[in-house]
Amino acid sequence: MYGSGAVLSEAYVTYTLGKTTAKVGRQFITSPLVNSSGSRMIKEAFQAAVLVNTDLPDTTLVAGYSDKFQGRTSDYDRSVAGEDSEMPSFKKEAVFYGTGAANGGSNVFGFDGAYTAAAINKSIPNLTLIGQYLFVNDVELTQGGDANVFYAEGNYVVPLSAMKVLLDATYRGSRTSNPTFDSFHVEGDMYQGRIGFSELAGFNASFAYSTVSSNQSVLLGAGNGPTTYTAPLIKGAEVTSGADTDAYKIEVGYDFSKIGVTGLKVLGQYTKVNQDAKTITGAVLNSVTVDTESKFWSGQIAYDIPSLKGLTLSLEYEDAKKDDTVTVNSNEMRFRANYKF
Repeated sequence: MYGSGAVLSEAYVTYTLGKTTAKVGRQFITSPLVNSSGSRMIKEAFQAAVLVNTDLPDTTLVAGYSDKFQGRTSDYDRSVAGEDSEMPSFKKEAVFYGTGAANGGSNVFGFDGAYTAAAINKSIPNLTLIGQYLFVNDVELTQGGDANVFYAEGNYVVPLSAMKVLLDATYRGSRTSNPTFDSFHVEGDMYQGRIGFSELAGFNASFAYSTVSSNQSVLLGAGNGPTTYTAPLIKGAEVTSGADTDAYKIEVGYDFSKIGVTGLKVLGQYTKVNQDAKTITGAVLNSVTVDTESKFWSGQIAYDIPSLKGLTLSLEYEDAKKDDTVTVNSNEMRFRANYKF
C-alpha cells in the first residue's frame, strides 16, 4: 500500500444492562468465524452490532450482525488496476476466507448481511467448549445463494506439577444453499487435532494435524483472521482448508522471562501441507489440479519492551517450498512495531 490517507476503522457505542453488553458501529471482531486480520498496517474491521451475555454460569453467549467490511487496503478485492492501492473503505463485500482466488483473483464477495451466534462454556474444570455459526445472505456470483459456516472446538488442560498438557480438537464445516453455490464445491468438513505442553521451564511445544474432505473445500469464515491449528505463521490458514488437504505442524516456543529477560519470546514452526488433485470435473474453489506438496519453515521473535509499556516489536520470517509440476521457493519477512496508548 502506498499513498497517504486515513480510515476510521473503529467508531462505536457500547451499552451494558445487567450482564448484557451491546456494541454497535465500526469495530474489530475476534472470533473463530468472524475475525479481523491484523497482519498488515491497516487492520480489517466490520460495521456490525454485537451482543454479549454472561447470565448463565460459566457461559458466554454472543450474537452479531454485520452489513459492511473494511479490508486492509483499497485493493483487497483486486479493484485497483494500474495504480497503487490506498486506504480502504467500508463496502458491502467481505473476504470469504477459504475460497482462494475465485472472484477475479481475490477471495472477496459481495453479500447482503451476515449473522452469527456463538457460545463459550467453561462449566467443567480445565475444559473449554466453543461453538459458533455464521450465516451469510445472498453471496455474490451464486444467484442468491447463502453460506452456512460451522465451528466447534474443545480445549482440555491437564495441569501437572512442572507443566500443563494441552489437548485440543476442532471441527470446521460449510454448506451452501442452491445449485449455483453448490457447484463451487465448498461444502467441506475439516477435522483438526493438537497435542502439546506449556510452562515447562519457559518452553512450550505442540504437534497438530488437519484433514479436509474430498472434492469439497471449507469456508473458514469472514475476514482474513480465521485460523487453523496447522496454518503456517505467515502464509495463513487458507492453504490448509482446500479440498483433499492434509496438513501437519510442529511448533516450539520459549519465554525468556524465565531467565530474566522479561517480554522476550521466540517461536519456531515447521509445517507440511499435502493437497491431492481434485477428482471431479467443474469448479472446486481452493483446489489443485495436480498433487501438491508445500513445506514452510517459520520463525518469530517478539519483544514487549518493559521500559516502554505498550510498545511491542516483532520480526517474522518464513521460507516456503512448493512442489507440483515445478518447484517454487519463496520467502517472506515482516517487521512490526505496535504501540498501544
